[in-house]
Amino acid sequence: MKRLSILVADDNFELAQTLGEFFESQGHQPDFAYSGKACLELLKANHYHALVLDVGMPGMSGWEVCGEIRQKLLLDIPIVFLTAYDTLPDKAAGYKAGADDYLGKPFPPEELLMKIEAITKRGNRQDLDTLRVGDLEIDFRREKVSRRGVLISLSRLELALLRVIIRAYPDAASKEDIETTLWPEQKQGALRTHVYRLRRALESECPDAPIIETVYGQGYRFINYGDDAV
Repeated sequence: MKRLSILVADDNFELAQTLGEFFESQGHQPDFAYSGKACLELLKANHYHALVLDVGMPGMSGWEVCGEIRQKLLLDIPIVFLTAYDTLPDKAAGYKAGADDYLGKPFPPEELLMKIEAITKRGNRQDLDTLRVGDLEIDFRREKVSRRGVLISLSRLELALLRVIIRAYPDAASKEDIETTLWPEQKQGALRTHVYRLRRALESECPDAPIIETVYGQGYRFINYGDDAV
């Protein structure tokens, strides 16, 4: 089994450390987040093979964190829920949010690792390819975008730019974040031009409904989500 990088998100410090020590003893690399917000920030900044996610964290529940990971960050990272809430309705809520597996507390660490190793062998999830937000539909795998049923022609760069801006919602995606994501080796000086072209393409059939706004001093923000807000 290859060495896995596993993020453990649990506000129970002792449990997280125990799991970390066990993962290390099995040749894997653990990392830790003790809140939902910290978990999301780490996922934005790093690559992990799997996420172990507690449901009952304060401030932001595991279900809410999982929803953001799937619907906003669009990450297909395998997620195993750890929770004392193990009724069928609780499990249904977890799977609906985007979990891959569920383990009730207390549990043997060996069983958790078996689940993680099994899930990581399955490959990427195929249900995260298409995103529907408001009147916009994006198929990232086929690189197709449509708005109000009309197909929109975007370059790969414009599609990547759109994805970065959407992932930042409801905040603005900063110029620095966009440039670092799209051009990690070398910054380009034409970001404003690319944003203009993206706007023109997305709004060509809907001039009455702008979809990207400039937030001066911050960056660019996605708007017009309608009833299907991320």
